[in-house]
Amino acid sequence: MGIFRSETMCRGTLVLPSEGARDFLDAIGSKVQVQFVDMNAQSLCRQYKRYVQRLEEMERILRFLFAEIEKHTSTKLEDRLDLDATSDGSLSDGEFESEDSLEFLRRSLSLSGAREARRAHPFEAELEEGSRWSRRNFAGNRVPSQERREGRADSPFFDSARAGPGAGVSGASAFQLDKVEEALNKLYTQFVRFSQNNEDLLRQRNAAIEETSLLLLALHQLALPVHSGRAARLSAAGVPDRNARSDLRPSSPLFESTASLSLLEAGTAGLSARAETGAPRGRGLGSTLRDGFGDELGSEFRSMAFSSVAGVINSCDQEKFARALFRSMRGNAYTYFQPADLTEFPAEYAVTLQSKSLFVTYYQGGCSPSSAAYEKVIRLCAAFGARCYSWPGSFEEAEKRFADVSSLLADKEKTLRAYEQYFLSEISILLEPVDADCEGRRRRRPLIEAWRRFCVKEKAVYATLNFFEASDVTIRADCWFPAQDEAKLRVVLAEQSARSHASAFLLLHPPTSSPSPPTFFRLPPFLEPFQQLVDTYGVPRYKEANPAVFACVFFPFLFGVMYGDVGHGFLLVLIAAALFYVKANNRVLRMKGELIDMLLEGRHMILLLGLFATYAGVIYNDVLSLGIDLFGTRWQVSSPTFEEGEVAFPAASSASRPATFHEREGEKLEPMAEGFPYPVGFDPAWKGAVNELLMFNSFKMKFSVIVAFFQMLLGILLKALNALYFRQFLDFFFEALPQLFLFVALIGYMAFLILFKWLTPADAYAKPSLINVLIDMHMGGANPDPSLLMFDGQAEIQQVLRLVVLLSVPVMLLAKPLWLLYAQRHSASRASLHAADFGYHVQGSAAASRASAGAPASPLEEERESLVVASSSRALPSERRVRASERSLASEDSALPSPPLAFSVSQGPCDGRGARRTRKRTEVEDAEDGADDGAGEISEVFIHQMIETIEFVLGTISNTASYLRLWALSLAHQQLALVFFEKTIGLALQPGTGGVAMTIKFVFLFPIFALITFFVMVGMDSLECFLHALRLQWVEFQGKFYKADGHTFAPLNFAKILRESRPQGS
Repeated sequence: MGIFRSETMCRGTLVLPSEGARDFLDAIGSKVQVQFVDMNAQSLCRQYKRYVQRLEEMERILRFLFAEIEKHTSTKLEDRLDLDATSDGSLSDGEFESEDSLEFLRRSLSLSGAREARRAHPFEAELEEGSRWSRRNFAGNRVPSQERREGRADSPFFDSARAGPGAGVSGASAFQLDKVEEALNKLYTQFVRFSQNNEDLLRQRNAAIEETSLLLLALHQLALPVHSGRAARLSAAGVPDRNARSDLRPSSPLFESTASLSLLEAGTAGLSARAETGAPRGRGLGSTLRDGFGDELGSEFRSMAFSSVAGVINSCDQEKFARALFRSMRGNAYTYFQPADLTEFPAEYAVTLQSKSLFVTYYQGGCSPSSAAYEKVIRLCAAFGARCYSWPGSFEEAEKRFADVSSLLADKEKTLRAYEQYFLSEISILLEPVDADCEGRRRRRPLIEAWRRFCVKEKAVYATLNFFEASDVTIRADCWFPAQDEAKLRVVLAEQSARSHASAFLLLHPPTSSPSPPTFFRLPPFLEPFQQLVDTYGVPRYKEANPAVFACVFFPFLFGVMYGDVGHGFLLVLIAAALFYVKANNRVLRMKGELIDMLLEGRHMILLLGLFATYAGVIYNDVLSLGIDLFGTRWQVSSPTFEEGEVAFPAASSASRPATFHEREGEKLEPMAEGFPYPVGFDPAWKGAVNELLMFNSFKMKFSVIVAFFQMLLGILLKALNALYFRQFLDFFFEALPQLFLFVALIGYMAFLILFKWLTPADAYAKPSLINVLIDMHMGGANPDPSLLMFDGQAEIQQVLRLVVLLSVPVMLLAKPLWLLYAQRHSASRASLHAADFGYHVQGSAAASRASAGAPASPLEEERESLVVASSSRALPSERRVRASERSLASEDSALPSPPLAFSVSQGPCDGRGARRTRKRTEVEDAEDGADDGAGEISEVFIHQMIETIEFVLGTISNTASYLRLWALSLAHQQLALVFFEKTIGLALQPGTGGVAMTIKFVFLFPIFALITFFVMVGMDSLECFLHALRLQWVEFQGKFYKADGHTFAPLNFAKILRESRPQGS
């Protein structure tokens, strides 16, 4: 298992038959991890793009089907079916019950919900047409049979779902692409048609509901007292006589007129007289006629031609509509409004008529489209979104239309119920579980989910096939795979070749000819979050030391140093324990979402953060900013001192006399003779001491320097190991070792002084300031200050360390470039020695042979001979280009057959050594060209080394100072927690507070303290410590050795692809 360094990767060429290539990739993606190289990146020739387009269209249809199913349910489909609950995205046996899910959908479907129509239509014709259509298609309320839901009826395109294991990772190929595509297209067509028809039916039903309420209003308006048997006729029509006693209520709210009565006032005096006497004006025209006022209107009013327009309008637009109608008709209109009321009808009707008002407008003029008044009223209704219906002319017409519309409404409800049953039957087929074989285990998934997984897998297969370069009968592509999986890959190819009766083979490339391989680690789940943390900075280079191995320890430790508190760390441990429980039982808990998935993946990291924070809290002796005396303090009050017969206690510490030991106000403590020091962490006596902050600041600051030394030392050692592993000896001797010596001489010596000062007795050794010691080490010269010496031999050690620092800097800066320059000149001098015997010669074996035979030279040879000029001097850039052309021509000419003879044109005679001199001349020219190119490389190396040296020397100090954030964040965390405690619970625990008052304060203040602790200390402050620890991990530690220029191994892995293709939030 490659953890510290990536797996050894092999590069090869995979050759597959064109006809069975899909089956080979299916087997490879299920059993072996292979990454394929795009061979068509330049040509962009994608021979399988049509398959990818078809699969993308199928995925779009599946998304539509999922959305349609969820749209008519009260909860998300994934929450009920748990389509991908387990880690591999599968359901175990018995987890899916088809009948329970079907019953759940029957309860949650709301296909008969009211949907408002937004524009006026000639609804009578549409309702009649819809009624005939529903009778023709759903006669007798026919519902698809149970056999259809079980897949045994007229649904041939569902047969592929019964083909056995088809939805698993390894068995999804049991589905056939053409059959699944045909089934999805048919389902899509049916669902689209169903959705459109359902919307039409809902619109027609809502129109029928509105017309029913309007006709109910017309029946009450037109039911005059002169009609005999009025109550009996209303009861026979199914209309309650709600206005039987309306005359007894002078302020009956049956109608509310918000328009002017100028039209009636112009033709009647009796109505005006009625208004002047204070009679109610909120009565409608029908009410007026019903009360006998029709006799007072006179013959002039009765001779007027009145028309009416009725409809439904939003209640919020009622007043504006009335004013606009009054102004546009110049007062010659009479409008009545009444809130829609269908209390005697089913409850779902009220949804359609919610916040709606019925209106009737009477105006003088015709009701034909040619009438200007009618056109004006209709335009106003359309402008305010009112839906208009024809107003009956008589009670008999209203009664007949009411019966017809009621029958039509019942027909629409019957049709909608039939549609609901049909929709449930189609959904039941899609949600029926099918058996699947996933990694040798039997699984059950809904058919629609099995189809989705099949499409995702097929799309990955054909997208990978687009990487292959096609020939006549085969396709080929380069690939990467782990070396230890080579035998497994060959076995998979052999097995598939035997099944498909076609040959496939794998050709390995030599390791030296392969480019940079991808980086691949076989990590346990524990290391995966830390590897993701490292990869966020950059993917490790192939075979480079993996920082994630050390991040799993250093990163939580750095976090714990800053976040050290037993209480807060224990809360993080509880959160991690809850995440482990959710991960183990997520099938039951149904907790989904991107944030939940991220927390579940990082549960191991959160656990370690909590454990290290708890450990650091034990060291600091901090429990919610308070100290706990677990083992008993190891300090005692110092004995009194007697001066001139009086008892005197030492005074408390002050600025003029700083405390040496722990002091409280008015008393001085000293260590006990036995049991000192405290077993674990800080003694509780330090809590509340005068010099508590001074003591903790000193410890945490120095401890931060020690942590910085060890972590950065590890980074430099890893750089040295990488140099040795890659056989980069110049980097090892002239970079890694000088950096190691410099770092140890500076920071290592400072860490040693800190530990020496802590561990040695105070009365046996001097304890000077470490800052003064380090300054004197580098500035004091050969004779350091005796007061700054802490041990014997310190002066000599400091001189040696100072010499090491002075020598390390020039070695890092100059050693590597000078060595490269020396090696280059040495190779150039050796090439010059070989060229001394060469002279000025032009060699040409083929030309010499033809010249000796009297044959003419070819144009290729003439061009080459005109370009070749041998010289032992340094070649100019133009000469190098000439030599390059000559060598390319020689390589082309070498392919032609020629006798092994030589011809020499030189200052001396021709001899048989011409061929050897040709080779020597070529070597000399190559050396000269390399020397010129190397001169540019040497200058680049000088610049690079200068930058590296300056960065490392300055970074040695600045990076060490950066670790002081451990001290700063720890101090801030402790003081912030202390302030929150003192300002909340501390107010209830003050001395002198009574028991009742303390209880009341505690009850009210503890929730505040709990909320602050959770959201501020656990939420915000933990994130702050996390980010600072991440910066130390990335910059200070990984910056010492980590190149981070690799690329991740991305194999064709169906399990990973299916896991990542889960619907968002599922």
